[in-house]
Amino acid sequence: MMKSIRIIAKLILLFSVGGFLLIYLFAVRNNDTRMVAGYKYEYSDYKRRLTVDDFQQFGYETIYSEVVETVGEENGEIGENYFYPYYELCDGTYVIIYFNYWGGSIAGISVADKKEILYSLLPRKVPCKNEEERERELLCAKQYEMNIIMELLGMEKWEKPEVLGNLDDPMGAYSEETLKRYTDMDLYIEIDYKFEDYEDSNDEPLFQSIIIYQNGKQCGAALVAWNCCYVIDSELIQ
Repeated sequence: MMKSIRIIAKLILLFSVGGFLLIYLFAVRNNDTRMVAGYKYEYSDYKRRLTVDDFQQFGYETIYSEVVETVGEENGEIGENYFYPYYELCDGTYVIIYFNYWGGSIAGISVADKKEILYSLLPRKVPCKNEEERERELLCAKQYEMNIIMELLGMEKWEKPEVLGNLDDPMGAYSEETLKRYTDMDLYIEIDYKFEDYEDSNDEPLFQSIIIYQNGKQCGAALVAWNCCYVIDSELIQ
């Protein structure tokens, strides 16, 4: 009887350890990462040997499902706000495919190594916004002019409206009268807007430039890139 109990106990221990090892190995596999174009991303391993030639056949009309049918699933994804899957090649480089949206068509293809983008396999095709889209983007950005100015002056911290992020309520467009509610400093504010191409966007972002001068000298500047009423990049110099 005691012998049977010991055997059962050993079996339970064996299955428990085996289950733990399986869970551990699964976790290690899924937590694997790779450096792609200077950044670390999650990585899934596939036993295959891909080359650049495998991706030459894809064009702007190719959709995600067709890519998967041809070369398989991606090794990982780049970025958070966009769908940019990457594929590991047999020579140690990577192909990055820029899709217009998840499941949609290709906007461009690049080849990268661990440190940087090496060259473009399919040049990025960036659609221009129509007048209605531009007006909506411009109106949205203008509503945050005072938020940016207040941060440049060190008076308020601006929570930028980012995808999946928190955001502050807009303080409104800049005017001399509005600024005087917060400070009596003698300031000159220069604001400019323009739509241009951007390397990490599938659209034509709006660039918002705000420069603050005091006594004829620049004391703060901000360059903010907006797309679909979200901030996709920003640089503030105080």
